[in-house]
Amino acid sequence: MARHDGKRVCVIGAGIAGLVTAKVLHDDGFDVAVFEKAPAIGGVWASSRTYPGLRANNSRDSYAFSDYPYPATADDFPTAEQIRAYLESYANHFGIWPRIRTSIEVVTVARAAVNAAPQSLDVRLAQGGDGARFHVTIRPAAAGAGTPTTLPFDFAVVCNGVFSEPLLPQIEAGSDLLARCCTRARPSTLPTSRRRT
Repeated sequence: MARHDGKRVCVIGAGIAGLVTAKVLHDDGFDVAVFEKAPAIGGVWASSRTYPGLRANNSRDSYAFSDYPYPATADDFPTAEQIRAYLESYANHFGIWPRIRTSIEVVTVARAAVNAAPQSLDVRLAQGGDGARFHVTIRPAAAGAGTPTTLPFDFAVVCNGVFSEPLLPQIEAGSDLLARCCTRARPSTLPTSRRRT
């Protein structure tokens, strides 16, 4: 397995997908930072998004990470509280909890200016840049709670879940951007004018 020491990765979202993404990337040697807009991790399982008595409709064995089973004390169909505890335990067990910043909103992810030919990190730094491929602007999630800060990253992974409202950019006609990007958005979630048929 290749090591990626020193490469910085921004993971947006600390739900199930964000946590496992951060864990795998951290294990592969990336320097990972996770930004979660909500005040707690867990995505749809955060306490602000659940109600009393809510349970998973999947068994704990089928709703667990492959490398980290639920504790034997968890119900066969875990409660929301048990799922939250499991996700927090996962983040602690694999050392990703210190890399998570809650109550932080990602405002923009922008590609850093690049020359026509790809360059190594050393060349980008030698030319006076910060070495980043992406500039990620963050701010406290509470309205009016602080000024935005822009941070450099080599990679950005969006794990904001299917219940987030996407902000779709306007793309110039003839641009090959869509052909070069990969998205998990379901076509039914895109506005009719943006769907490919």
